[in-house]
Amino acid sequence: MVAWRKCCLRGCRTAGVTAKDEVRFFAFPHNDKNKRKRWIEACVYEHQPFNPGSKDVVCSLHFLEKWIQNADKGHLDPRGRPYKRTHLDPNAIPTIFAAMDDSKFMDFDDEIIQKLHKIR
Repeated sequence: MVAWRKCCLRGCRTAGVTAKDEVRFFAFPHNDKNKRKRWIEACVYEHQPFNPGSKDVVCSLHFLEKWIQNADKGHLDPRGRPYKRTHLDPNAIPTIFAAMDDSKFMDFDDEIIQKLHKIR
């Protein structure tokens, strides 16, 4: 079954993925005002003013792997149990955007380059 979601970040083509896909979606923060502000500030490539709605989501391609937590990687929830679903580290912020100049990353960061090519 397809969960129809579309990443809210400009230039990202990720939408309508299935549960079997590696791409996950994370809700844009709304209750934590400080976290929401950090995410908005990180989205420097978005049209300003950028004000995502309560149903807007960001796909996992915009986060470095170190911020994505799941049981397959041995991550545990705050109670010490393996995660059943994919989560973001509480300090995670989107860092990879379609408008980035990938030539700046060619020599040293394969993860960013691979995700940029998936986003575009």
